[in-house]
This record gives sequence, structure tokens and C-alpha cells, in this order.
Amino acid sequence: MKERTPSDISVVEAHYFPPVSVFGLMHQWDVLLEYHETYQKRTFRNKCMIANAQGVQILTIPLKKGKHESQAITDVKISYDEPWQARHLAAIRTAYGSAAFFEEYIEEITKMVCNHESNLLAFTTSTIQEICELLDVRCFIGTTSSYLSTDHYHADFRDRITPRSDEIDLPDYAQVFGENYSFVSNLSILDLLFCMGPSSKLYLSSLPGLSRIIL
Repeated sequence: MKERTPSDISVVEAHYFPPVSVFGLMHQWDVLLEYHETYQKRTFRNKCMIANAQGVQILTIPLKKGKHESQAITDVKISYDEPWQARHLAAIRTAYGSAAFFEEYIEEITKMVCNHESNLLAFTTSTIQEICELLDVRCFIGTTSSYLSTDHYHADFRDRITPRSDEIDLPDYAQVFGENYSFVSNLSILDLLFCMGPSSKLYLSSLPGLSRIIL
């Protein structure tokens, strides 16, 4: 991936199967992934949110033991002591097995999850790139060369999209368990992909004013 930090580009941290809003940003602007930050707990850096019959479920990539808080994100390692990949895929199948486009994408998603990459940032960056290909999102996605303050960027979305940012209210689309509960906004991109398939790109392009919602 190329590296650049012009003032007309946005910046966001790398997430595990990021929320829909992140791909909305990537569809609308050139984006840099933050490679010069420190790891923070209780974020999407190693988590994603899906929805099953009971409601929202958080999938977490386990990390190797140690003090991760304030550790350079480039040094954070994934733990494979337990079969978390099989558990995540089972959870995804339970949540989206009946979705309209499940069979169309599950093979590619399985390959992404089963990538035995040891570095968390390399793993999440790879999944972001591959999801963009599936969605046909053709923006520039680069990486930062240093940690810069907010005023260096067109927009700074770092730490604006978190498991606690439930105020990001996106337009409804038909979800698998929509008859069980009201629309759940800003789930993992997996939710949009399995539910809307090729129309996901059109949905992402219909999110004007997204930066104002997030910032």
C-alpha cells in the first residue's frame, strides 16, 4: 500500500471487519489507515459486531498475552491458542446463513478469517482491502507514515467509530432478523454484504453527510 498524508485525505484506524460507516467513508473519500498509533482496548481494532436472532453479538480476535494498552499497534500479535477462527465462522454462519447473499460471499469471508497472520494490523488491513474488492470500492486506501494531529487531515475519524458510538444512525436496509427487533445501525460490513450483496455499493454511495454524523 502507498503512503501519503495530504490535507485532502481522511484518516481512520484499522478495524476487524469494520462497521458499515467506515466503508461509507472509504467509498466517498481517499483514506489513510493509522499505522502509528497505540493499541486501545474496547474498540473495533480487534472486534466486530454482527446480529443474530438474539441481537448484537461481538466477535473478538484474541491477542497474545501481555500489556496491549499503549503498545504500538504494529507490535500487537494475534493469539491462536484457541480455535477462535472456527468460532467466528460458526457465529457468522448462525447469524447470516439464511441471508440472501450468504452463499455468494461466505467462501471469500472464510478465507479472510482463516488467514493465519500473526500481526493484528496486517490481518485487519488485509481484510479491509479484500472487502473493498468485493464491494468494488475503488478509493485510495493508504497508510500513515507518522502520527499527525487532526489539523493535518481533511477529516479525522480516529476513535470516532467505536462499540459505544451508537449515535451513528444509518438508513435502514432489510436485515436477516428484522422481524425480531428494530433495525440495528452500523453493524460490521459483513451484515450489509450478506444482506444486500452487490447493492451494498449503492447503499454506501447513498450516505451523504456521513462525516457530520460521525464527527
